[in-house]
Amino acid sequence: MLVIILARESGLKLELSDIPVQSLVPESLKASGSAEEFLLQLPQFDEDMAERRQEAEAAGEVLRYVGVVDVVNQKGIVELRRYKKEHPFAQLSGSDNIIAFTTQRYEKQPLIVRGPGAGAEVTAGGETGAKGKATGQSRFGGGSFFTSNTGSVPPATNSRLSPLPPEPADFYNPTASVDIPLDSAADLKKKERELQAKEAELRRRE
Repeated sequence: MLVIILARESGLKLELSDIPVQSLVPESLKASGSAEEFLLQLPQFDEDMAERRQEAEAAGEVLRYVGVVDVVNQKGIVELRRYKKEHPFAQLSGSDNIIAFTTQRYEKQPLIVRGPGAGAEVTAGGETGAKGKATGQSRFGGGSFFTSNTGSVPPATNSRLSPLPPEPADFYNPTASVDIPLDSAADLKKKERELQAKEAELRRRE
């Protein structure tokens, strides 16, 4: 489902039926008549998965079940892949989720977003946000992720944003840097004094 959400947020018109999914359930187990029968037969297939894991370990890799959204080619897929132990996907623990954005700006070093993937509060927050957006009550109108398209990047279909203008050919300068000024301690104290003065003025008016 997350693959579909990210694909649609990126402006792709995909349905669940458009996403090939590699099932981890052996074909013979899919015909199980009950949960008890399924669990009873499951250990028979442990050897196959253990062999895959050992092959990956021998190559200094780990197995990860991942979903991939290819915005440029407008497709997605869910499958079992191998990653080097240094890869961010190999560092997952517990029920954490992780997303890697590989774009023109983040090609050599993908942008990583990681956080809890389960729990009542997290699930409830996601459901509330999705319902608010579906009913038009969300404060956020959607947007689009940057792709390898160097022309105009359209927003998602439900976005209120205008398309981004085409960027100059030399925009992606690998030697360029961005400096973001941060408030210093002196600035924060000054702002605190200003707020205190405004609060005092409001109290006097009352």
